[in-house]
Amino acid sequence: YELRSTGMGDLTITSLFRLSHEEDEVLHAQLGASLPTGSRDERGISPFSGGISEKLPYGLQLSSGTLDLIPGITYVKRHESTSLGFQAKEIVRFTENSDGYQSGNVALMSGWVSRVFSDDVSGSLRLGYCHEGRVKGQDPDIDPTRSPMHDPNSQGGDRVTVWAGVNYIETGGHSFGFELGGPLWQDLNGPQLEQDLSYALGWHYSF
Repeated sequence: YELRSTGMGDLTITSLFRLSHEEDEVLHAQLGASLPTGSRDERGISPFSGGISEKLPYGLQLSSGTLDLIPGITYVKRHESTSLGFQAKEIVRFTENSDGYQSGNVALMSGWVSRVFSDDVSGSLRLGYCHEGRVKGQDPDIDPTRSPMHDPNSQGGDRVTVWAGVNYIETGGHSFGFELGGPLWQDLNGPQLEQDLSYALGWHYSF
């Protein structure tokens, strides 16, 4: 059977602070916040629901339901048309949401190499690591006996992924990016769905 949810997730606002800037290397700190703008009441019909729409598992909800802090640091070293980079950041949850649970913290690390092919096009190869903690508490509308996806103790885990991407930069501060990637290794908390091939589209504006 198939369950899905669609819609806008939480809104993230991030500020960058330059710690050092040499001719060929840059070090930035970041401080951001995730605002709970997404839905936490996504519903669907499963073989267990008797034809009645019920609340979907934690992983298919579109919001943590809390105001979350996102600190991080980024280092980039450039040499001619090639650059190397490293980034570490964490999504820190402090409180339970109004549904009685707290999503796990998410620690993210990535290292990449990128190369400029022209004035407006570059490509990249990135290796990423993600650790996501278990859900604390329980939503009373999500029955943990339905399946492992409904169990708060079977959420999160560790993943290593690889991504290939291309970026296009326009004049005026606009840039667009596309990445395609998938997992190299996964160690999940209990039985749950593994990730498969994924893609990401991005738009950035700098001023």
